[in-house]
Amino acid sequence: GGGMKEHTMHLTGSCHCNAVRFQCEAYAPVPYLRCHCSICRKTVGGGGFAVNLGAKTGTLSVEGEEHIAKFHATIDG
Repeated sequence: GGGMKEHTMHLTGSCHCNAVRFQCEAYAPVPYLRCHCSICRKTVGGGGFAVNLGAKTGTLSVEGEEHIAKFHATIDG
């Protein structure tokens, strides 16, 4: 048969200080979207959205999990 081949995109990233790193496989050509739900608008500030990866959960690999914490931006003033 002439079935369609599944294409994936390898994604890598890290936190701001690079202590936590991840990699995964995405199932879409553009594997992210901006989320404007009430939770994202309330928690991320700025443009009022968060970037959500459209990736395959089973392919997620995280290094530095012991460093995961909540980030609080500092404002001088």
